[in-house]
Amino acid sequence: MTANEQGLTVGANLQIEYFTDPLCCWSWAFEQPWRSLRAVLGDHLTWHYRLGGLIPSWDRYEDPLHNVHRPAQMAPLWFEVRQLTGVSLDERIWQEDPPSSSYPACLAVKAAELQSPQAADLLLGRLREAVMVQRQHRPLGGARRSGGGVGRAGARPL
Repeated sequence: MTANEQGLTVGANLQIEYFTDPLCCWSWAFEQPWRSLRAVLGDHLTWHYRLGGLIPSWDRYEDPLHNVHRPAQMAPLWFEVRQLTGVSLDERIWQEDPPSSSYPACLAVKAAELQSPQAADLLLGRLREAVMVQRQHRPLGGARRSGGGVGRAGARPL
């Protein structure tokens, strides 16, 4: 349904700076409403992803709000987000094989964005789904794989 079909008056374009991270469970929970908003506003909406790199490494990570200082402490937060939002989310990744950093994934999304906004959007969605639902953090990059998901997301190789 478009903005006009919703009865919304859209006189000017709306530009959104979306601060996110491929490992952010709240961003994953917001994925469906975000896509719905984009569908409703259509051409009246432009956006730009700002990727924060929430976890540079576990040696330096600290979230005093949620009292998270090591990977296993992230699982209860993901459980809470799943319970509150109903989004498909598997917190066991933090207990079984936790990601070491979100920085490589952030860099891959920004590199895909240089190709096209659509490539960045597709890659970010695939990275999130791989981690949040399938418990696969290897697509996030790092020493074993760096940027491997970019080509599969439809972007030209860098």
